[in-house]
Amino acid sequence: MRSLAVFTVFATLVAGVLGWVLADQLTDNTDQLAESTGEVLVVNQQVQASFAEAHAAAVSVHLAGPSGNREQRRIYESAIERAASGLERVAASVGDDPESHAALEQVAALTTRYVSLVESARSSAIADDASGNAVIAEAGDVTRNQISPQVDLVNRRFQTKLADETGGGGFIVTFVIFAALLILLGLGQFWLYQRFHRIINVPLLLATVAVIGWLVYSGSVYVAQRQAFDTADGDAYQSIEASGGLLDLAFTHRAAENAAVLAGASSVDSVVMDDRTATESRLDAVVGLADTSREGALAGEVRTRWDRYVVESSAIEVALGAGNVAEAERITSGSANDAFNAFNATAEALLLDNRQQFFDEVDYAVDLVRWLRWIIIAVTVIVAVLVWSGYSLRLREYQ
Repeated sequence: MRSLAVFTVFATLVAGVLGWVLADQLTDNTDQLAESTGEVLVVNQQVQASFAEAHAAAVSVHLAGPSGNREQRRIYESAIERAASGLERVAASVGDDPESHAALEQVAALTTRYVSLVESARSSAIADDASGNAVIAEAGDVTRNQISPQVDLVNRRFQTKLADETGGGGFIVTFVIFAALLILLGLGQFWLYQRFHRIINVPLLLATVAVIGWLVYSGSVYVAQRQAFDTADGDAYQSIEASGGLLDLAFTHRAAENAAVLAGASSVDSVVMDDRTATESRLDAVVGLADTSREGALAGEVRTRWDRYVVESSAIEVALGAGNVAEAERITSGSANDAFNAFNATAEALLLDNRQQFFDEVDYAVDLVRWLRWIIIAVTVIVAVLVWSGYSLRLREYQ
């Protein structure tokens, strides 16, 4: 009997230690998601959108010729500043990930090159030098084909981390360990009943209740955290990705359309129209992902603003088709700009709304596991003391 008592106490302590280790890992993963992984993934979407916005505005400024466009210049400078600030936040959040740091260093160097090309194109425009058209086109290539892939690389790495950190393996293993302890306690009580013919051993019964209470508590925490992660990852982050992708596609379409006007083309080519089709397809996805009344209203407003811009974009196509480049330039730098800026402002509001939803759910998941480790310690100590007390009662009777 003494051996069984020692073994049960030892098993309780082992269960507690293993449970503490797993709970500690689970808590660290959740904290990491809140402080690092989530921040990187969300801010990366904003960085991508900021670069796209900056280039669309830079092309608009270039289109305005020597006189420039103060409003678009302000938008360009603000977008570049937000992109640089976002990159700093991402770099501070990636932690010990050399590959991501190397990619971000590349982005920082390419950003300097991009800004230099935009300023060179601006100087050419002021001098009324047509060679600036090729320079601004090169700047666009830097954002689309060099900066964007590096940001995507960081994004892919942290999406893998997101999957790892939201996994529930630690919870399940802890649950199994304490379920096994519960079975051991039940078998011990059954053995004592057969030996002493007493149905209830109060300390062992209390120990059993404590373990059952822990299993119920941990199960409820697991379910609640799963729901929080599902909302953060499955709803909020998917919407963030969709909104960020929408802005990127919209700015790509806008920049390509501006380039056609810059080149004095007789029409907008099929690539520009494909960009518009892709943007509208992504817009459908954004609207479909709206899961709150506020988000649905914002998504509907984004669609309305986009439709208004498409009306102006179609007018540009008509002007180019008629060979009236001056009219196309007037619409591009005037009413089309206003309509696109309104679309952009609404889409960014939607992106920020989804960002808030994401971090609200992650913060809730952090709160759920905040005391998990210490509750395991308390339960382990209480159960161990009760187990020893329960067997000691029978040992004294036996003696």
